[in-house]
Amino acid sequence: MGACLFPIGLLAITFLGGELVTGNMMVMTFGFMKRKVSLFAVIKNWILVLFANCVGGALVGYFFGHVTGLTEGAFAAKTIAVATAKLADSPLAMVVSGVGCNILVCMAIFIGAMSKDFFGKIFGIWFPIMIFVVCGFQHVVANAFILAAGVFAGAGFTAGQLIQNILLVFLGNAIGGSLFMAVPVYFANRQAKPAPTPAAEKVEDASQHATA
Repeated sequence: MGACLFPIGLLAITFLGGELVTGNMMVMTFGFMKRKVSLFAVIKNWILVLFANCVGGALVGYFFGHVTGLTEGAFAAKTIAVATAKLADSPLAMVVSGVGCNILVCMAIFIGAMSKDFFGKIFGIWFPIMIFVVCGFQHVVANAFILAAGVFAGAGFTAGQLIQNILLVFLGNAIGGSLFMAVPVYFANRQAKPAPTPAAEKVEDASQHATA
């Protein structure tokens, strides 16, 4: 059930014009490869949006999880179990899981952007997101929520554990969104420049002589 409802979050972000760092990993890479933005602008965007997303996730975990009790009480054991499982992965598993997650997330965003109508966007976004949740892949922003909710529910996680998970999953998400999605999609859809015709070459030569 959770996997079926999880895509609502990305749908809200997409239709309301919000920013999600995992989606920006693909979008900003497109801009960099088209030479529209600098590498500095890409990194700056990722860091700032990551920070904002993680703060937002932690605040949701506090107000809607802890204060209202949606992730505590009868649900506390499940919340802590899910958060503990995220931290139990090896560093390599966190990175690889992050790669798989953001391939699917960016696939959802790309398909949604290419869809022409409202329902096409919903279906394009819904199923890739549902698949990544079913697979248990790690998403840096979702982790910011569930790890914070676990801490508020009484889990004894250390700051080192939390920071390591966020950084490694961020790295995996970045690799998945940029190298495994943006780069191949860019080259697969790049339009080759048309070869100059003899007539065009003559016109160019004439213009060069006139300029000289």
